[in-house]
Amino acid sequence: MTRGNKNKVWRIIMCSYERIRGIALGLAVFGIAGIGLQPGAASAAAGDVGPDVPGVFVPGNPTCSQLISGVDGLVEFKINDPADGNFLHGTASFEIDVRSTADGPVFDWEISGGRVYGIVAKGGPNANLYDYAGNGVLVFHDDGLHSPTNPSNGKYYGLSHVSFCYVPGAPEVEVGKVCVPSASNPSFDAETNMVHTVFDVTIENTGVGTVYDVTIEEAATVFGQPTDSDQSQCSLTAIGVVAVEPPVVLLSWDGTTATTTAVKVADSLAEGATLGVTVECDSSRSQLSNIISVKAKASAESPTFDVPLATHTTTAAEQCALSLQSGLTVAKECTRVSMVGGVVPQVCVDITVTNTSPQHVTVTSLENAESGNPLPVSLLTDFVAANNGSAVLQEAGDADDSVTFEHCYTPAATGSDPQDPEVVNYPDTVTVTGVGVFDEAPIPPVGDPAISDTESCQLCPSPQRE
Repeated sequence: MTRGNKNKVWRIIMCSYERIRGIALGLAVFGIAGIGLQPGAASAAAGDVGPDVPGVFVPGNPTCSQLISGVDGLVEFKINDPADGNFLHGTASFEIDVRSTADGPVFDWEISGGRVYGIVAKGGPNANLYDYAGNGVLVFHDDGLHSPTNPSNGKYYGLSHVSFCYVPGAPEVEVGKVCVPSASNPSFDAETNMVHTVFDVTIENTGVGTVYDVTIEEAATVFGQPTDSDQSQCSLTAIGVVAVEPPVVLLSWDGTTATTTAVKVADSLAEGATLGVTVECDSSRSQLSNIISVKAKASAESPTFDVPLATHTTTAAEQCALSLQSGLTVAKECTRVSMVGGVVPQVCVDITVTNTSPQHVTVTSLENAESGNPLPVSLLTDFVAANNGSAVLQEAGDADDSVTFEHCYTPAATGSDPQDPEVVNYPDTVTVTGVGVFDEAPIPPVGDPAISDTESCQLCPSPQRE
């Protein structure tokens, strides 16, 4: 069975609605060879089951190609003695359902892979022409078509043949999605530790006929990685040059579940036309690989999205890479050299670790190679204590991007003459490493020189005795 009676009432209501909406909104009518087509509008009264356009009596034995002309690519398909079934003609497929009614035989039809401009239903000595193009109607299915009425009994003649005049092809949309890099795209927010990326989405009607209720949806697999923030989301922010206020969330991630929302971006899109929309995403990852899909309807009265789904996944060439120049610096300054008990020297230095990166940085090691000690000493615990119990330094420019603390130790003296206080000194070197909180890039990168600072604390001037 084709859609038949069960869809007819729905189609009548929707067709009437679309006609009103088309007038109100000025929906574009696309033309082919001078014939303007627009969403189908039923001529029957509500609740009545019948064709979307009136059958026009034509004497004799015509075919639809004799009655419809001026359409580029028009093809005629004639079916003799029509009965229930599927009929293939080139790349088009026709489904026909012949039904018996109290008024005589009628048939329902549906096409895939083409659009019908007109149909001739032949029965008895004459025929009926259903001229969809002439009535400014575009449909991909209809019901209740029949041959002329037999005056002897007041019922429709039996169907001897049906001729379809159609243009091969199918409704189709394509979608692309790309991040156009700029000084501000993508951008990084160190406070949320997230990247904001703006994507340009282009939807194109590459098929036959206008499509309707063009709707976009983001894939639910974009988020869900352990690194993703529970504030990760993608939103529709503009349709064409018109901003969407407030933005409409297409995809969100709460740390456990991804939620998707399909959003209509156009009532209709004419054949060959394109529509640009803007999607903006916030994620805890750079070079976000995102998936978008577009669905649409082949006719305004379609109860379902019957145009093939179009999807696009951003490739590496279509993503914007965010390069964060992560870095740390470390500095030492001698504060004092003391003689504990008058005989044991003690060296004290101030150590300052600073984050020079636009992202937060976790300090992973801080070691001090002390004068006379064969192995470096870890000062990471001292650093964490001085940094309010955290190993993370805030981004450069933040009030908490730097930490200074004092470290004291007992050294072994060096110098050209260990017995001469004028030349005795206590050299040591501090080294720091870290990792970017956002991109997890090691600081310094592998193979780069160590981040360090060396200071030699002089014994003289004479140390203050305790």
